[in-house]
Amino acid sequence: MDSLGVTLLHVLSHSNTASDSIRNDPLLLAVRSSIVEMGPGRTTVAEIARRADVSRMTVYRRFESLDRLLAATMTAEFTDLLDRVEDETTPIRPARRRVIETVLLMSAEMLDNDLFLAILNEDPEVILPLMTRRMGQTQQAILSRLEALIAAGLPSGDGSIAPGSAAVYALTCLMLAQPFVFSRTAIESQPGGRAAIDQLPIVLDRYLRPGGDHALHSPA
Repeated sequence: MDSLGVTLLHVLSHSNTASDSIRNDPLLLAVRSSIVEMGPGRTTVAEIARRADVSRMTVYRRFESLDRLLAATMTAEFTDLLDRVEDETTPIRPARRRVIETVLLMSAEMLDNDLFLAILNEDPEVILPLMTRRMGQTQQAILSRLEALIAAGLPSGDGSIAPGSAAVYALTCLMLAQPFVFSRTAIESQPGGRAAIDQLPIVLDRYLRPGGDHALHSPA
């Protein structure tokens, strides 16, 4: 396996600061600070309005409901996070290695992001629908970017990824990585949990690498 420059436990120093999109929007910044300090369950429109120094009517004029405001905050935070990961991994070649490092670094960033951890630890029910019923905007953005990276590694690109459907590969990579993020506490509570986390890049590499038995790969 190619040497990988990051692991799932790698973090960046700016993971626990508000993203640029949120810093530039007083309402989103108010939501973020409230969730991190109080948890999503105690974050209310009144509290957001107080922190942003606006009226509750101003909040409702921009966002029809608290749920939409929470969703907008998470989307802004994690889309900016994904942009940073994309910048970090741009020089990496071949495409297979870049895909793997993108998944690992995105996972690591999520695991070190105080907004995500506040939601996961204090009110995991907010995240449950994204694991069981639907894909959120951030997940869709990750899929779109992974699909483009994977397409660059197929035989029509640099050939570092086995023939197959870029869309299927992207979805499978996301589904492989999500439990390592959402179930981090449960994994680390088990003997060998940290070692199990370090298996993710090996699994991804063997899944994407050309050669061997690819019976599980979908046709292109």
